[in-house]
Amino acid sequence: MNKTTIIKQLEEMNPSSQISDRELDMILLRMGSFLSIASNKKINQAKLLVTIVKNKSFQKCILDITESNNLYTLIQCLLQKYPTLYKSKVLYKMLKRNKCQR
Repeated sequence: MNKTTIIKQLEEMNPSSQISDRELDMILLRMGSFLSIASNKKINQAKLLVTIVKNKSFQKCILDITESNNLYTLIQCLLQKYPTLYKSKVLYKMLKRNKCQR
């Protein structure tokens, strides 16, 4: 075991990080449900992320609720939580087009 592995394991055992992970999951599920009901369409993680980036009012709302510093940190968190988003063609094209900045 190296130092980074031990630190990572300790962070995973930290109750406050587990609570914040659970809170983020709950927020994302609720925001996805809200978006699905409002648009009357099925929403997946890629569509939720695209909506967050494109829709400024939705973006502000989710940034306030999650208490994220900026859009970049929220996107980074979502990409870590849902690694399959890296392969999403829709997301890749949208980010390339908008050149999402830190």
